[in-house]
Amino acid sequence: PRNNYKILSQLEFTNLHRIFQVRLLGDIRQPHLVAMVGFCSEPKCIVLEYMRNGSLRDMLFSRRRNRTLRWHDRIRIATEVCSGLGFLNVAEPRPAIHCHLTPSKILLDRHLIAKITGFGLHECHDEHCNIESDLRAIGALLMHLLTGRNWAGLVEEVMTVDIDREA
Repeated sequence: PRNNYKILSQLEFTNLHRIFQVRLLGDIRQPHLVAMVGFCSEPKCIVLEYMRNGSLRDMLFSRRRNRTLRWHDRIRIATEVCSGLGFLNVAEPRPAIHCHLTPSKILLDRHLIAKITGFGLHECHDEHCNIESDLRAIGALLMHLLTGRNWAGLVEEVMTVDIDREA
């Protein structure tokens, strides 16, 4: 009998896996996740929708006074990020974990609508990369939004202490 299958090399498997991931990302539609518009295989790049106001990090920590966020915008951005992250975390057949959510991974369109980027293309083999890590990231994001200050060092220190206590 003839074999109707092909054994893929590691490079072929990696490329096939990457194409599958990109196509999967292209099918994801949620108002608070940055949409993929297209992709090229040579050079390897992904085209995302344009986000006029840049990242939340730029908006929160910019020294320019004309880039401040009003309170109701901050609260709305928090709920929009929770909506997008919640969508990822309840995905079927298994949850999608962002694992690297920071203010720089939240982009703002021309109406200051928040959209999450940076999800789905990186492999996460870290034992601390789970839904709880996304929840901790939301807590850190809320601190950033409420205070307008960059608490990255303090948050990492607290998260390390909490992880050590759990172990």
